[in-house]
Amino acid sequence: AALGAMAAAHLGGKVLVLTVDPARRLANALGLERFGNAETRIQDSAFTSAGIEPRGELWAAMLDTKQSWDDLVERHAPDDEVREAILGNSIYANISGRFVQSHDYIAMERLYDIHTSGRYDLIVVDTPPTRNAIDFLDAPERMGEFFSSRLLRWLTAPANNRVLNMASRPFYRVADSILGSQFLEDMAEFFGLFQTM
Repeated sequence: AALGAMAAAHLGGKVLVLTVDPARRLANALGLERFGNAETRIQDSAFTSAGIEPRGELWAAMLDTKQSWDDLVERHAPDDEVREAILGNSIYANISGRFVQSHDYIAMERLYDIHTSGRYDLIVVDTPPTRNAIDFLDAPERMGEFFSSRLLRWLTAPANNRVLNMASRPFYRVADSILGSQFLEDMAEFFGLFQTM
């Protein structure tokens, strides 16, 4: 918040402070009740009440993980049927809302979208206060490795291929007994649909 405010006050241009930290400390620091994926302009009166005449504009946004995933699906699904199937899938609901790697990935996706829009001269990213605060920069690579992993290929293999592969039968028997066949079907459906994007 301080970096963004100083840049807007002294450097000019349009400055965005984007928080990818689920905590709402940035909103509190900027005097905002609520904000989310939509960028919100901080009024000049916040500066003038402190005796500063800003040379630029200060904007703020907070990553809404679920909304960002839904927006990604809306943009990239090949058709309405695939979009609705993904949005209604139980695996998608869990991944888009609770999976840590999905938060990091979508944070990088959101940062990329904002950066390529060209609307801002400076983007300040507020990360969670951890030792690995900038790990989200590697999230697209990690997500790519996950989507190409052998385990995921086994879990999403079509049912007719499972029967043909003698080596994999014990794996599916154990997976079905632990995870349940509905879970495996939902997972196969989700990742199969998601890969079309």
